[in-house]
Amino acid sequence: MTSLANDFRSWILSRAVLLSHAVPGCTVESPDDEHVRIVTERATANVNFYELDPGAPEIVELNIIPADDPDNPTFFLHFEMDDLDHAKQLFDELTDTLSQLSARRTTRILLSCTSGLTTSFFAKKLAEVAATLSLDYEFEAKPIVQALEVAGEYEAVMLAPQVHMRRDEMVERHPNLVVFEIPGAVFGSYDAGTALRMLLNAMSENALVC
Repeated sequence: MTSLANDFRSWILSRAVLLSHAVPGCTVESPDDEHVRIVTERATANVNFYELDPGAPEIVELNIIPADDPDNPTFFLHFEMDDLDHAKQLFDELTDTLSQLSARRTTRILLSCTSGLTTSFFAKKLAEVAATLSLDYEFEAKPIVQALEVAGEYEAVMLAPQVHMRRDEMVERHPNLVVFEIPGAVFGSYDAGTALRMLLNAMSENALVC
């Protein structure tokens, strides 16, 4: 390893304590001279050093591998290790991205109908649409009786047309919750795209009011 690459690796390791504050819950690992890892629950950032020719500057690879989608890095670049200040700048961009990923919280949405059966399929459709939009949303379906009890654990509730008459009860029991009624035509045609768009608008309006 060239002295410049070794200086860069040493600088990264010297920042382990600072990184633990910038990226809560992370651990810094260096199994050997050619690899440094910053591991979080959601993703792992890697710094890999590759020597192509003896004595020549190493090629440094920076990447972030999501824990739930390891085949699709969210950050990936290579550069020649010939400028320490530039390398530090790129590393800071890497850790900024990792910090944002680690801080991201899954938005939990509850769907409810009479029994929870019809909304279970709709929840799967909504999850598929959210994934295509890169939204970190989780959808669950429960019967209305159970939903009234646990709705406070979610960011919003989507009520199927069959239980629209329970909306006031839901709002009364969970006044800070976004309660959205899925229109009959949207629910009946399983138009998850329209339903998600309408929900996002409702949540945005609620955020403005708050």
